[in-house]
Amino acid sequence: MLRRALRHPRRPAMLGGLGVVMSVVAIGALGIAAWRTDWQSFIEPLGRLHPAPFIVAVGLGLAVEVVKTLRWQVLLGVPVTWLPRLLGLLFTGRLLNALAPLRAGDVWRVTSAAYVEGRPLMAAGGSVVIEKLADGAALGLLIALLLWQLSPTTMLVSLLALGLIGALGGWPLLERRLGGRARLRERLAAIAYLRDPRLMAVVVGLTVAGLALGTLVNLAVLYALGIAPDLRAGLLMLVAGYAAGLIPSGPAQLGVFEVTVAAPLAATGFSYPTALSVAVTLHLVLLVMLGVGGAAAVLLGLGRRRAVSRRQ
Repeated sequence: MLRRALRHPRRPAMLGGLGVVMSVVAIGALGIAAWRTDWQSFIEPLGRLHPAPFIVAVGLGLAVEVVKTLRWQVLLGVPVTWLPRLLGLLFTGRLLNALAPLRAGDVWRVTSAAYVEGRPLMAAGGSVVIEKLADGAALGLLIALLLWQLSPTTMLVSLLALGLIGALGGWPLLERRLGGRARLRERLAAIAYLRDPRLMAVVVGLTVAGLALGTLVNLAVLYALGIAPDLRAGLLMLVAGYAAGLIPSGPAQLGVFEVTVAAPLAATGFSYPTALSVAVTLHLVLLVMLGVGGAAAVLLGLGRRRAVSRRQ
């Protein structure tokens, strides 16, 4: 991704412009919906917001990031003593992802792990790729379960289509990117330690734990708005929140996040004003969590610099 961005310098700017357009369109759509509906019905649920569950949701969101940092530490093959510095890098990456296009935070994490922390580039990049694959596989299973409740036929057809696409295009694309089978084997040797089934079991366990905590964040948001916590709604919010991260948007995903999270909730029985209030509250939780985590990342970075200067 980094090489591609350097090779095509206009592409990040184009995606950034597209993201701003998407945010403007989404905010405009929300404005039209509020104008055509009683606007007070949009803000009434927010007026019933309970601060204690909101704070719990922020704390659970921070716990999700700690679990993801533990998973990254395992995938990088570094000791657990690296956890504070990796946590700082993770939060910095999250902030960059929220502010910049092309998943700049992921590029930051890979380059920092490779050139600052001294890990092999393949291990640094592979750790992030495996993270995405693990999250994607777990979310795919959740989507399959949700689709099964709606229509078993739709679920089976979707899984068959995705499997066919992956079989026909995934492996040839990977080979072409890495320069053939010989070069592929050479590069994969740098992450041979990931073949340990015990290590991958830990990765799977941490992935499940992170998604479970993320679902609890969503349930806490519902409770904070005075809505009875519903597991199905919490899972829909989880999948929609991850999907929002894949859509080009302006800074902080303003507008795009709200529309993406509110739409499936409204389609499953929530009134649109209530669904929008839930999406806005969840977005506020994530932004507060990013703010707290960003401050923690700065403090961790300052502490590390002081420790290095003392050693010198």
